[in-house]
Amino acid sequence: MTVESKISHIPSSPRRSEDDAVMDSLSGFNGRRVIVSEKLDGEVITLYTDHFHAQVGDEDAVAALWESIKDKIPYGWRVTGVCLPDRFVGISVWNDQNVALSWDSTLEWFSLLGIDSVPVLYDGMFDEAVIDEIIENLDADKAGIVIRVAEIIPAEEFPTLVGKWVRGDS
Repeated sequence: MTVESKISHIPSSPRRSEDDAVMDSLSGFNGRRVIVSEKLDGEVITLYTDHFHAQVGDEDAVAALWESIKDKIPYGWRVTGVCLPDRFVGISVWNDQNVALSWDSTLEWFSLLGIDSVPVLYDGMFDEAVIDEIIENLDADKAGIVIRVAEIIPAEEFPTLVGKWVRGDS
């Protein structure tokens, strides 16, 4: 079982350290429908049928969520999300072939599991000018954005099909 990679920064992301991965370009998004979501600060949690990975202060809350949905997660699949102080917010659903489901299928699974998705800021064809405008108009209290293609994402293509922009002053 393989957990997906850390999300690489897009080239214009101002907040990154020397060991952070940075995408060479945004070309993986060209000609594709993309989902731009709010980057949430919180602990990333992975839920499986038979266990979960969490390093959070309130593991009891994560355990309670996991108990309520574990029987609905197919064997070999996983659900990733962010644990916020007041709730769990879904990021992606991965099948037993280590492929992140399409965004539309992900939303169907979140609905089935009773999970809210990360806040979506844009759903449409990739346009770098639109991404720049979203970044320019991002509220000061937001950490950044995450861009992913809307179709399925095989794990080996994750570094070129998912990227983040993180505010330099967050």
